[in-house]
Amino acid sequence: MNRSDYVFALSEREQVTKLLEKSPKGFSLGRISLESRLKNLNEYIAQADLRKYEPTKATITFKGPTVMGTHGISATFGSKAISIFNDAIAYVATAFNGALPSGGRVPNCETNNLMITASARGSFGFVLEEYRPDAPLGFDEPTLVSKAMDRTQTILQASLTDDDEVLTEALDDLDPRALDKIRSFIQYLHENRTVFSLKTNHGSVIFREPKQLQKTSEKLSADNIHEETIEVKAYFLGALPNKRQCEFLVVGDTEVKTAKISRSIDNPDAINKNLGKASHAYFTKKTIGSGKPRFVLTSLPEWGD
Repeated sequence: MNRSDYVFALSEREQVTKLLEKSPKGFSLGRISLESRLKNLNEYIAQADLRKYEPTKATITFKGPTVMGTHGISATFGSKAISIFNDAIAYVATAFNGALPSGGRVPNCETNNLMITASARGSFGFVLEEYRPDAPLGFDEPTLVSKAMDRTQTILQASLTDDDEVLTEALDDLDPRALDKIRSFIQYLHENRTVFSLKTNHGSVIFREPKQLQKTSEKLSADNIHEETIEVKAYFLGALPNKRQCEFLVVGDTEVKTAKISRSIDNPDAINKNLGKASHAYFTKKTIGSGKPRFVLTSLPEWGD
């Protein structure tokens, strides 16, 4: 049973129930038929496993000196490339649940791994599928791996453009360790002069020549991504606690800025109780290339002179 079948059954059950409520009591053939249909619908709906979903899949193929056409791929290169790519997806997926530790093992990362389910032709590569046999998710809820695959694809596509604003948007709020894994994947391919294509459920991104790998490597490098902690005197104009966003105005400036609110702040609504008051606030400021800076409020402001 898929999502459409389930919704249709629910709708039909509601209609049959309403017809039964209007149907005269007794043993008319019409009522008996409706009761039989309602029984069958209830049994059908009861069998639905709301945890079922189509696992996220992706096809990744490689082309270059490590690949022999459609015949095969260097085992050393292929295994390492897929291992690094798997780590990148796992780190991005795990980071959706909160910031990753600054070093050491990443807890629960193994629950967001990928499987190789088949080889892929075109050049040579692999069909990948998320490994999550017990996913407690509804029909329409994307898995963390699904979101990570889409986010990674978006970042890679944005890195091929000359628009730093597009890349800034793609990298917004990405955990540094997750970015480092994506960077490592691109760097490894660049070192081996092997390009690739990634096709997912929602689109594809294609690197056709090694200089594109070099461009992406430079775009994602630490030299191109500048991050610093700043302290400013500011007035807060409002906050959206559920979206974890706020607006503020730096004293002496006329431009209203928007910032994300760090998940480490337990009570972001406190900002709304101190609107218009002068405060000392700490932000992380991130600038990518010539893109517009993005801000993250790292702790509750200190109000007062």
